[in-house]
Formats: sequence, C-alpha cells, structure tokens
Amino acid sequence: MRDVLQQSITIMNVKEYQKVIYPSEVVVYDSSGRRVVACPTEQEADEYIEEKVKWNMKVGTSDLLSGS
Repeated sequence: MRDVLQQSITIMNVKEYQKVIYPSEVVVYDSSGRRVVACPTEQEADEYIEEKVKWNMKVGTSDLLSGS
C-alpha cells in the first residue's frame, strides 16, 4: 500500500513554494512547510503559485519594509 501512495505523489519545487499532487487534490506548501492552499486540479495550483510569485516579485521585500 505504501508503494502505491508514494507513486501517486509528485513533488515539484517552484521558487519558495512546493506543490504536492495527491490523488484527490493538489496541495501548495510555503518554504516553511506550511500548507497554503489545496486545489482540485494541478492547473489551479500552478496558477496560484504563478500569481503568488508574480506578486512577490512586484512587491519585493524592500517595498514591504519601507511601507511603500
């Protein structure tokens, strides 16, 4: 049974997010390993990650610290 579970899970690192594909859902984790969101499809998880990465690049850490 464990082999089946391991085969059905695929992990892909994308910048600071990690996508784990389970048979029933796709879960996105942050760089601390916290569950961020669960999506019904891989496409939705990819779109979520893409938007988060774009937002992080747009805002940037220096903007957050300066309050801009």
